[in-house]
Amino acid sequence: MKIGLFDVDSHHFPNLPLMKISAYHKAKGDSVEFVSYFSNYDIIYKSKVFTYSPEDNFKINSKKIIRGGTGYLNYETKLPENIEHICPDYSLYKIDDKAYGFLTRGCPNKCPWCLVPIKEGKIKSHADIEEFLDNRKIAILLDNNVLASSYGLKQIEKIIDLKIKVDFNQGLDARIIAQNSDIAKLLSRVKWLRYLRMSCDTQSQMKHIEKATLMLRKYGTGPDKRFFIYVLVKDDIEDALIRVNFLKGMDLKPFAQPYRDFENKVKVTDEQKEFSRWINVRNIFNKIDYENYKPRAPKREEKQLIPFKPNTVLPKDWNYDKSVARMKPIVVNWKTLTTDMLQELWIAREVLRNAGTRSDLVTKCYEVKTWQNYLDDIGLNRMTVHRWLAAYDLSNGKPERLSERSGGSGGSGNSNLNVEIDPIQLKDDIQYLKDNGNKNKLNVIKWIFKNDKSVVSFIEK
Repeated sequence: MKIGLFDVDSHHFPNLPLMKISAYHKAKGDSVEFVSYFSNYDIIYKSKVFTYSPEDNFKINSKKIIRGGTGYLNYETKLPENIEHICPDYSLYKIDDKAYGFLTRGCPNKCPWCLVPIKEGKIKSHADIEEFLDNRKIAILLDNNVLASSYGLKQIEKIIDLKIKVDFNQGLDARIIAQNSDIAKLLSRVKWLRYLRMSCDTQSQMKHIEKATLMLRKYGTGPDKRFFIYVLVKDDIEDALIRVNFLKGMDLKPFAQPYRDFENKVKVTDEQKEFSRWINVRNIFNKIDYENYKPRAPKREEKQLIPFKPNTVLPKDWNYDKSVARMKPIVVNWKTLTTDMLQELWIAREVLRNAGTRSDLVTKCYEVKTWQNYLDDIGLNRMTVHRWLAAYDLSNGKPERLSERSGGSGGSGNSNLNVEIDPIQLKDDIQYLKDNGNKNKLNVIKWIFKNDKSVVSFIEK
């Protein structure tokens, strides 16, 4: 079988379920790759961690599509045990030196902003470090509260014995460290990859952060080590500022995380974004107090989206010459896109894709015209029109303008194009640029689809 994998969130941090699915199917002899625009698949697996990650709504040719992850608000679908406990396929993300996995799952705390207790329940053992270590000397561990588990503490002892560097990238519970000097001593023996991470999401945690930090430094985890502290930023900026100034005074490194709700209904405010930028851009944070920080100018509001839903049935009486005569003066004088303009462009494109098969595609000069001829005759750029049609097309629900792209790259490695991409149209555009020797635009497309081998090879061919 041919298997396609789709990382909806990004390629910047490896998706653990996809690596395990890849290992499973490769062990069965199946062909596995990230989804490509120009390929057909038996099964496509789409994994999404964050609800705010936009979908890449391109057309996919697949017999079956399986979606999973908290980003889809799907808390029930889980990997089968034989896949969950397989060693991940690190080659999928070209990872040569690091291992990724969970020692424990769940958390005994019930923080109102956290999804873990809802999805995973109470703390429990999950896997031995060697299950996914693959003889590597660095491990990125994704546990949510490993110190709350006796099994997790035993695994930390094993990590020390194996002499591997680790990063518990979800953070360690400062309250547990502050209450138990033995745990502080244990952590002082760990070889940290870069940071020892904790979190300070409320002012009540400040005393625990202070005590835990002093104990860790006492037993040898510092001061040469940098402590990395996650800071939850909700709408009360003054509260967050008190916590940040406290951390700065202790020579701890804060990292701001604006609050997002599970269903992505609460939007991050400009104030939260600017406050977070002040903290996370180090050359600003180290030189300027927040009171003296000048926020960036707010972005201009986007124009209202054009409600455009093309007719599914093409008109039988469409005529090339009449359409050109109608559109040419509109293009010359246009100041903003209209529904009628987009509708006419969409009809012309769909009809002219089958140029020569109908009599009404022949002009009065008896010459068969193409889509490119049409655009030349009315005076519009081919790539621009294709972007318009993709950005404002309501065929599959709410449109999203190209300027609203955000996030990382999806399954094909593009920069999260929040529009539907037609593979035929994409190939047609690339061929047009190649025929016209437009290397600059070809390089842009090549960069956008850098993880899609079929697109890159078609450009280079």
